[in-house]
Amino acid sequence: MLARTIQRNTRIFAVPLHSAIGQSRMYADDKFKERETAAENQYIHKRQEEQLAALQKKLAKIQKDADKLQAEINAKKASEKK
Repeated sequence: MLARTIQRNTRIFAVPLHSAIGQSRMYADDKFKERETAAENQYIHKRQEEQLAALQKKLAKIQKDADKLQAEINAKKASEKK
């Protein structure tokens, strides 16, 4: 029976060759899933940053409008006191 030495988690052990091939396929599948997940996370992070930037722009506009209205209110109060 053919055997192949594989090192995993600092332990070295011998496994049949067909098992080693199966394990290497599983390892490749795991790496593919990791890359796919990383790509999805990167896309989600980018979309979240875009949404955050849009919300910050809206917030800045609302704050500007609120400051303008507050200035108008203060001007009316000042003119009424005179």
